[in-house]
Amino acid sequence: MTDAEGFIREWLDEQGRLLGEEEFAGESYMRVQCYLTAREPEYDADPRYHSLNVDIADGLILAGYSAQPVVRAGDHLPVTLGWQRAGEEETVYGVRFGLALEGADPEEWIEVAASSVSVLDPESVSQESALQIPPGTPPVEYSLIIYLYDASTGGDPNLLTTGLEIGTIRVVKPLVPPPTPPLPHEPWANFGDLLQLTGYDLPALKVEPGGHVELRLFWRAWGVPLPLIRTEMEWRDSQGLVVVGETACLASRYPSRVWEREELVRDLCQVEVPEAISSGNYELTMRLEAFGPTGRWEAIPFWSVAGWEETFDLGMIEVIRP
Repeated sequence: MTDAEGFIREWLDEQGRLLGEEEFAGESYMRVQCYLTAREPEYDADPRYHSLNVDIADGLILAGYSAQPVVRAGDHLPVTLGWQRAGEEETVYGVRFGLALEGADPEEWIEVAASSVSVLDPESVSQESALQIPPGTPPVEYSLIIYLYDASTGGDPNLLTTGLEIGTIRVVKPLVPPPTPPLPHEPWANFGDLLQLTGYDLPALKVEPGGHVELRLFWRAWGVPLPLIRTEMEWRDSQGLVVVGETACLASRYPSRVWEREELVRDLCQVEVPEAISSGNYELTMRLEAFGPTGRWEAIPFWSVAGWEETFDLGMIEVIRP
């Protein structure tokens, strides 16, 4: 395609954002440029009612819910549920909301926000609650889910439903990039002058094989446009032996190529504890890799007192085989 008059280039410069370009040597002198032209959805704070009529427990029907379709990261999302009852109930129900990225099954959902459990009033046909959307939540579409508990005195506190998706909510960026919230670890590690790890937490210090370690990582983007970046987690024992487990991260659904300068991104990672791992103390380490112009994944070094390094130590975790 030719653009002798520059109309296409002018439109892309006005409507899009240049993510990267690549020049190819040879007689053609070809140059390929990549633009992002998708627009962020318009912010709409007016709640919408969605009819459901779902029987989620004996005699308890979720008639529908009301919520705004779009919410900014860092804000509250009010949600109102409408209930119908088919008869007398002996069970007292507790309800919790969540906002999650959908996985293959509910156990694999990555939940980015959760409300506290509220007891369902048997005399009321509606229930109001709110979700606090954490700062830095990636701006993508999430599933709105509810969990039902037995809140009766002496009842089974376990879930009655493993998670019911009732709709979708779109999270958009805040008007101004927020500060990093206080966290147990605040290294401000500089990875290749591209982005900084401004904070993280490591809640699980003892785990069993086959389980997961859940991490919150906060990134601040600087060297935009960023390359495509992925996160690799490894378990290292005292002898330096490396065991690799599968890692699922929220930011994989929000590619680094579209992050903006100074944007705060809250990444949630579920790190698998390998089944074959032995009991003992392990250092959980992290590597960032960028997809380079050669078509290969290359390590992004970070700056430490010892100089540039490729492996970042997150903390010690004890693995206990039952």
